[in-house]
This record gives sequence, structure tokens and C-alpha cells, in this order.
Amino acid sequence: MNKIYITCTVIFLCFSCTDKKSSKQSELNNQLLEYSTLTFHFRSMDQLESMLKEDSLLYADILKLRQTTSELIDFIGNVQEHMINASGGYNENGSYFNPQSNEQIERLMIDEGLATKLKSQLDKYSETLRSYGLIESQISFEPMKNPMLKNDPEKRYQGLSFENLHFEDVDIIEATTTLQIYRSTILMKEGLAINLMLMNKHTP
Repeated sequence: MNKIYITCTVIFLCFSCTDKKSSKQSELNNQLLEYSTLTFHFRSMDQLESMLKEDSLLYADILKLRQTTSELIDFIGNVQEHMINASGGYNENGSYFNPQSNEQIERLMIDEGLATKLKSQLDKYSETLRSYGLIESQISFEPMKNPMLKNDPEKRYQGLSFENLHFEDVDIIEATTTLQIYRSTILMKEGLAINLMLMNKHTP
């Protein structure tokens, strides 16, 4: 079992680049990113589970982690749905009704505290990953607490919180792209944790 190296996610981060002048392409990029990541991930996980039925303890641990991951992915999906609704939803062509919806996104995510709830859920999940032995488990990115940015000569991120960095003065396309990247990061971290469990037979 320790020779099995699982690649549970395929992350097409190149699809996540946002171009404000090409909203339709950005929307398509988001859809491609989500489809590529989630579909391949869960197909791989299903195959992995079928391989582990003889190891009941490890199988149970992986199922537990998968359930926790699924709940977080669902939570992020709900956040995205709230953002889309707040921005005006979709038009008759299936595109965002109001792509330049900065004020609505900021009001929902920052003023109403949804971004803070999102960060709390991400941090809680990071703690779960640490309990499975994954040291590099941090998912949320908060510049004001990141030691790598303390000596930033241009001071671009100085004093920025998670909420401000991701959801201040951004439109629906930028905001949903952020969620897709976090979704991909979650699946990647889960894959690393499972790989570690397979290699070390770790049971938290």
C-alpha cells in the first residue's frame, strides 16, 4: 500500500485567470475549472474506496474525511449561489445579469459577514487535515497574518484581511473564480492527506 501514490485532483489553474474585458470567457473558465476538478476528483476517490474495503479502519477514516470535504464543498457552493443571486442572477442567455456587481458582492461578503464565515470553515477544515498528519494544511490566505508578506517592499497587501483581499471591490466573475480556486485547493489538500494516510497507515 505504501507504494500507491494517489493523484486525486487535476487542477487547471490556468483556467482561473480572470479577464474583466472578456466576461463570457471568464465564466466558461470557471465552469471548466469546476467540472475538471470535481468530476475527476470524485471518480478517483470512488476507485480508491473500492481498493480499500479490505482495510476497514483506513477505509472508515477516508470516508470520514471525504464527508467533511463534501460538506465544505457544498458550503462553498451555497456561498457562490448567494453571490450570484446578490449580483442579479443570470440573464436570458445564461450569462451573469450584472457582471460588474462589485457593490453587491462587497455588501454580501464583507458587510454581512459571509466571507468571515467562509474563512472560519476553511480554517476548521485545515485543522481537520492537520489531525490526519498533514503539516502544510493551511488553506485560507490572509495577508496580514502571512509571514511571507511582512517584508513586501511595495506594501501591496499590508493590513489586508482575508475578507478584504478576496471580496473588496471585486465583481461576480472575480469572486466566483476565487471560490473555484479555493475549491481546487481543498481537493488537492485532501488528496495529499489521503496519500499520507496510505503511506503511513495513519489513523487520527
